[in-house]
Amino acid sequence: MELRPDGETTEVSYMVAPEVRGSGLAGGALNAFLGWASSTVQLRRAILICDAENTASQRVAEKCGFDFIRQDGDDRRYERSLNHHS
Repeated sequence: MELRPDGETTEVSYMVAPEVRGSGLAGGALNAFLGWASSTVQLRRAILICDAENTASQRVAEKCGFDFIRQDGDDRRYERSLNHHS
């Protein structure tokens, strides 16, 4: 997992080893990571960008509550509001 904050917004990315792909690891880890980022780092919005051909990442984004915003060339952009917990 990687977090690249800019103010109250962050871009997130992740990589999953081939032997555990399809296990739900990416979605569970991403949701936990974003919960931590919201409460600890005070972030309010997350951006996820994936390749248009990477349907697995698109499914992870959608399962984790990201909304598809637009496609720029080969990149699909997703965004999600983060609930802030004091």
